[in-house]
Amino acid sequence: MSDASAFKVACQFLESDLGEKAFTFLLSEDERSSSSGERELLAMLKALRHIHNVKLFTLRNIIWVTDNENLVSFIKKGSSKRSIQLKVVEIISICHQLRCTLEPVHLLRKDDRIVQVDELSKQRDTDNWSVDPMCFKKLDDDFHFEIDVFADEFNTKTSKFISRFYTPEAFAVDAFSHDWEGMAWVCPPVSLLSRAAKRISSSQCQGIIVVPDWPASQFFNDFFESDYSVRQPFQFHYKCRPYIYQNENARNTALFGRITFDIYFLYFNTRR
Repeated sequence: MSDASAFKVACQFLESDLGEKAFTFLLSEDERSSSSGERELLAMLKALRHIHNVKLFTLRNIIWVTDNENLVSFIKKGSSKRSIQLKVVEIISICHQLRCTLEPVHLLRKDDRIVQVDELSKQRDTDNWSVDPMCFKKLDDDFHFEIDVFADEFNTKTSKFISRFYTPEAFAVDAFSHDWEGMAWVCPPVSLLSRAAKRISSSQCQGIIVVPDWPASQFFNDFFESDYSVRQPFQFHYKCRPYIYQNENARNTALFGRITFDIYFLYFNTRR
């Protein structure tokens, strides 16, 4: 089953070799401008691409439930619109390669299964921010970061990243549930800075953590003493005033609406 919101598509397989399996995919700017029916088609296409590419599990007969009647029509009849028809042809091709059948079924929006996947497609990463690329490059030239542990596929600073929500491009989901292997770029949501500080102190990892210069905040004492000296295991590396990058959903972050802000970049190495 699948559903599409204005910024993300989601699908969930209720029965498979691995039991229930859910996928979410953020939409690009171009994809967001598509019709609701085409976004629903994208949910199906992106999920099938991922299953095929990583050979995630075996599918034989897929009953795809949706509240979008256009999706059912596209799969059964095709479309005169080229962009839609190309997606339909690719979906049919993938199903052929997977040696499975695909039967779309329309359900009412109030159906529990539709409600469930609809909620999944509307989950927003509302505490997301990052520094500008030039600022990051200056640090990357010194440290050669290998993993971005608080990122998504649009704002990640490294090819390997850990995301808050599942996305096929991510190395893992939930930074606090996985080891931070390699030199880590750590730019957490402001609300998670204290938790990130505790995680670094209690585990073996190495990298740079990005800390706003906000003495009145709750997290500040996790990194600095009252005289501004840096607490162990952190070391002062650099301070500057970079541009702040935030996506359109980041309205809950404490930095929302700020263009620049004084930022500390603190080095840590707890592997010794």
